[in-house]
Parts: sequence; structure tokens; C-alpha cells
Amino acid sequence: MTDPWLLVLLGLALGTVMGLLGGGGAILAVPLLLYVVGVDLGEAASTSLLVVLVASCTGLLAHRGSGRVEVRTGLRFAAMGVAGAAGGSVLAAYLPEPPLLGAFTVLLVIAGVAMLRGGLPASRGVATPVGRWRVVWLATALGFVTGLLGVGGGFLVVPVLILALGLPVHVATATGLLVLAVTSVVALVARLGVGLTVDPAVAGWLVGGTVVGAVLGVRLSGRIPAAVLRISFAVLLLLVAAYTAVQAALGR
Repeated sequence: MTDPWLLVLLGLALGTVMGLLGGGGAILAVPLLLYVVGVDLGEAASTSLLVVLVASCTGLLAHRGSGRVEVRTGLRFAAMGVAGAAGGSVLAAYLPEPPLLGAFTVLLVIAGVAMLRGGLPASRGVATPVGRWRVVWLATALGFVTGLLGVGGGFLVVPVLILALGLPVHVATATGLLVLAVTSVVALVARLGVGLTVDPAVAGWLVGGTVVGAVLGVRLSGRIPAAVLRISFAVLLLLVAAYTAVQAALGR
């Protein structure tokens, strides 16, 4: 069994990043579990979803009573992504690791470049809502990525909520947590249903450290310039993407 203290430290690191950035840090859970803990990709992605779920619920509790969470809107958008989340989870059980790692590397690069550029364009202001079918397509695509790769996609959900529904940034940020929580539950259940398991011991220690780290990150967030955080995290994502690509090419 992996050293519990290592899992706690990894959880602390993930939680601190998520607390500092307000989300998005869980994208690092998969490569950390894969290359540091040594679990297979299926288990790493499923465990990552559990981290996303806990982090999202913790964030929702923090926003309780703020009036920023559009519950009905969030649930409707999440419901549109349920099919995608389930479909991506089932597909992940049948795809070999190389294409999944390739897709994950691309996602890391997209996230890193977007953060270097200051976020996706739609996250900088309120956009005009798009048509109903495009909303369904976007929600389904986000759900599919969540199920297939085991990441919440927080860096994508907020801009999409702004682009698709015209929500103000602060409302989209809070409502996005609800979307992440719902799609993560669906994807996790679907993955478990097709045999992509989670080691309770690994997940327990990791999630415990994540919760503590998230609280620490929130307390530290006001002391570090946002630009420094954003650029540092972007560079880290690109470095992890490069490492993942090399490992995939070497068949490790």
C-alpha cells in the first residue's frame, strides 16, 4: 500500500492549489496518482473525480447564502451533460491508455495556454447567450471530458456558463461548482459500473489532505498576486503535459 503520508501530502498540494485558484487544480490529480502513487490510469481518473466532487461540494458550502449559486440553472446545465459524462466513462473502460494519455496531454496544454493568456476569452466578461442546441452540445461535451479523463474541467465550465448562458463571472464561478459536483457524481458512478475502481484507502487519505489543503489555500489566496498564481500554475500544467507526453511515448 502507498504511504498514507505521501497521499496526504499530495492531497494537501492539490487542495492548496484549488483553494488558491478557486478550482481547476484537480486536473493535476491524474498525473500525480499515475506517476507518483503508481496506480493505473483508470483508477487515477476515478479517484480524481472523487477529489473533484469533494472540492466542489466544499466550495458550494463556502458559497452558501451568498446568492451566487443559480441552483436551477446549474442543475439544468448539469442534466444536459449527464449523457456525455456517462458515455465518456463507459468509453474510458474500453480505450487503451495511449490515446487517453494523449487526450489528457492535449487538455493540459489547452488549460496551460489558456491560463497564460489570462483565461479563455469568454471568462473576461458577460457574453450573449447562444442557442439552445449549442448549450446542449457544450454541456454534453464537458460531461464527456469529465467522464473520459476524470477531470472536472473547472477551467472550462466557467467560461462555457458565461458564453452559453450569459451569467456574470462571479455567478458562473459559483454555479460551476454545482455543475462539477453533479457531473462528477454521474461520471464516477458510471466508471464504477464498468469496473473502473477506486481504492478506498488511497482515496480516503488523498481526499482528507485535499480538504485541509483547500482551507489553507483559501486563507493564502489573498496574499499572493493573482497574476503570479495564474502564470505559475500555467507553467506547471505545461511541464506536466510535457512529462506526460514523454512517458506516454516511452510506454510508461
